Amino acid sequence: MQQRIDMESLLYFIAFALIFVGAFIRTTLFRSLWAPLEYLMYAGYLIMFIKIIRYQRNNQMQLLALVGIIGAALVAGYLSDNYTAMLSLAMITTGAINIPFRKIAKEYFWIASALLIVTIICSLTGVIENLQYTFEAERGIRNSFGIVYPTDFAAHVLFIMLSFIIAYDEKLNIIHSLAGIIITIVVYYFCNTRIDCACMLLAWVGVPVIKALQKKNIPAVLKKISAYICTLSMPIAAAVMLVLSAVYTSTSPLLTTLDRLLNGRLSLGKEGFERYPVTIFGQPVTLVGAGGSTTLKEDYFFLDCSYMYCLLKYGIIITLLLIAAYVIVGLRYKHDGIMLWIIAITALNCMIAHHLPDVAYVISTAFV
Repeated sequence: MQQRIDMESLLYFIAFALIFVGAFIRTTLFRSLWAPLEYLMYAGYLIMFIKIIRYQRNNQMQLLALVGIIGAALVAGYLSDNYTAMLSLAMITTGAINIPFRKIAKEYFWIASALLIVTIICSLTGVIENLQYTFEAERGIRNSFGIVYPTDFAAHVLFIMLSFIIAYDEKLNIIHSLAGIIITIVVYYFCNTRIDCACMLLAWVGVPVIKALQKKNIPAVLKKISAYICTLSMPIAAAVMLVLSAVYTSTSPLLTTLDRLLNGRLSLGKEGFERYPVTIFGQPVTLVGAGGSTTLKEDYFFLDCSYMYCLLKYGIIITLLLIAAYVIVGLRYKHDGIMLWIIAITALNCMIAHHLPDVAYVISTAFV
């Protein structure tokens, strides 16, 4: 039995590494590596599929469900013209069955940390570009450190932090929180990424608070209420952003104020609804952003909100599956305060960032 579990884990982590490295590099300015690394991702897909068939074959209903999810991802990827993103997400998520989530978090943490450190060093030594954005004068010089955009760099740091918190939950203490806060301040100083850094601070301030509360005799009803709020944080966040985007109008002082606070997420979401219909399995969505170039494009149109991005690009089915995955995680770990806090932070961040379906960033979907 132990040999079976070890071989199953080995196959998963080999496939995970191949898929993740390819996905991560595509967020960097190592442009010459983008195409070659896709072949590594294909090898990862094959190994992961073999793992799924080999170890879930005795549970036919589960196997059928997993294959169905992969099939839905393939359809959405084909229709949206982004099959690698969908297949990567489907494989890492469905392949995670029987794999302890903290082991996945550890692998994510060490691989992502190593890749990010190498990227930073290469950007500072001239191997690749360190794009510095200045078109928002009031925010100063914003560095991307070899990643395509400063907010994408900060997102990498955020989710590396979250994976560390999950992986080493039991060993965390106030020193870890202070170190996390210091790193957050450094990221803010060089990148001026407000929401990502706010999420980092919430994560690190929340860890000691949650640990302290868990030692106290908190009324059961309060525990249940907070657990359900965190568990349902993603569908709540998605509903809020989708509804506000749908009803947004520039004639409403309240909505325009909210839009300004959210850096135009609502008005861009409204424009997205006007440009594209909501589909079952997605469609090609042309996004014009600032990533990869310091020149601000006149025809800028980008769906930063993950929920808007997923709904319009990948369709209703994939969006519901993603949100349902987080609800399932919350229900499964309803007594794990740290895990619930990570879900809430992720749900909040995805209101203003488009990284939810991208395995290079948000790996917590694999913890189902």
